[in-house]
Amino acid sequence: MDGRFFPWGDHFDPTFCKMKNSRNTPYPEPEPVGTFATDTSPYGARDMAGGVREICLTEVDGERAPVMRGGCWADTGLFCRVAFRHITKPDFVNTGLGFRLAKDVG
Repeated sequence: MDGRFFPWGDHFDPTFCKMKNSRNTPYPEPEPVGTFATDTSPYGARDMAGGVREICLTEVDGERAPVMRGGCWADTGLFCRVAFRHITKPDFVNTGLGFRLAKDVG
């Protein structure tokens, strides 16, 4: 909403979110939600740059299409931007893809 590239600001640092280069290990793997406290939006949403990508719906040419948003634990920094999105197929499956549960409190 305020135009920042990442939840913490405009510069990228791999230690700020769970992504491919966050740890000095040969193979990245997922970690518990909230492990990277810096990866929190100004609104309190955690793991917006790393963790897992969320699957959402968007409209393309008047049709609803699944779109992946955000970065994941196996991505490079390019994909960790808040505005990252990639249209995919309805049956696409990936270990770095999930969804976020939300509840309307109004």
